[in-house]
Amino acid sequence: MKKNILLVVVDCLRADFIYADRGAKTLTISKLRKEGYSFLNTIAATSTTTPSFAALLTGFYPFENGIRSLSAIRLKKE
Repeated sequence: MKKNILLVVVDCLRADFIYADRGAKTLTISKLRKEGYSFLNTIAATSTTTPSFAALLTGFYPFENGIRSLSAIRLKKE
């Protein structure tokens, strides 16, 4: 059986604010965490969204993939 991958990345949402003891109701996120894999400790390649996502999806740091800001630079087609 082939496995599917669903990558859920939420920008600007702290994990400690969505757990049950804080009163938040995140039924879908809680179900996904329970039935799949969840990483409680992660390290971002940079502090801004666009270069972080580029690094996450390419496997290369910003100085390697060239994405350092929101605009003007695109990933190379290789």
